[in-house]
Amino acid sequence: MSSWDDTSRRSTISRGQHTREIMRQHGFEDAEIDKLIEVKAVFEAHWVE
Repeated sequence: MSSWDDTSRRSTISRGQHTREIMRQHGFEDAEIDKLIEVKAVFEAHWVE
């Protein structure tokens, strides 16, 4: 039996993965977040499958 369990197979959090969600929680509107991403003040991850 292996010492590995299912938790070792979970993916890690990527940089920028939760940017939009966190910024909304701090009162930012989508248009404000979009502008900050556009000027590269914050980073948002884009998933490619």
